Amino acid sequence: MANVKRKRRLSPSFFIIAIPISFVISVLLLFVILFIFLRANYTAWEEKFEGSNREEIIIIEKERNQTVLEAVEIFKKSDKKVDFVEIDRNDFANLVGESINSNLPTRIKIEKAYVETRTNFWKMYYYVDVKGFGTFWIYFDLNKDAVESTDLYISDLKIGNLSVRDWGGEGIVANVNAGIKDAMLLITQKDFTGRTIRNIELDIESIIIKGEK
Repeated sequence: MANVKRKRRLSPSFFIIAIPISFVISVLLLFVILFIFLRANYTAWEEKFEGSNREEIIIIEKERNQTVLEAVEIFKKSDKKVDFVEIDRNDFANLVGESINSNLPTRIKIEKAYVETRTNFWKMYYYVDVKGFGTFWIYFDLNKDAVESTDLYISDLKIGNLSVRDWGGEGIVANVNAGIKDAMLLITQKDFTGRTIRNIELDIESIIIKGEK
C-alpha cells in the first residue's frame, strides 16, 4: 500500500520541471532582502504589470490539477508505442505553483501566476505572500533548445523587474539549472510515468511531453 501512495505522489513529477525547492527558498529569501531596499521601484513595476495583465492572471488552486492528472493517466495507459501528453500553459503554471507551495514553510505561499509564452521560451511569474512581511511577484524564464530532448533551463530570476543576475546571483541560476538537469535525468532513468520521456516542447499554448514504451 505504501508503494501505491508513493507512485501517486510522483506521477506528475516529470513535467513539474523539478525546480529544486531549496533553491526556490534561497531565492525567495534573497528577494525579501532586495524588496526591502528597492520597494519604490518594485511598486511602480507591479502596478503597471498587473494593470496590463489582469485578465490573464490565474489563481493557484489545487482543484485545477485534476485535469492534468487525468491527462497523465491516459498518457500512461496508452497502448501506443510513442504517445504524448499536452498540458495547457495555465494548468502547467498552476501545477508548478501548487508543487512549490507543498514544500514551502506555511508562512510563504504562492497565490497567483501569469505566463507569457513564445515557442521554446516561457516567462513565468508567481505572486508570493510572505506572512508578516508582504507580497511580491517573482519571475523565472523557462527555455528549451530547438532539438528533440528533455533539456530545460532558466536564464534569469527576478523580483518584479529586478534581476538576480544584476545582484551577483549568477551562481543561483547555475545551481537551479544543475538541479533541473539532474532531476530530468533521474526522471528518465526511473521512468516514473511508465514511459521513457524523449522530448519536451514549449509551445505557445501548452507544454508537450513525448514518451515511448
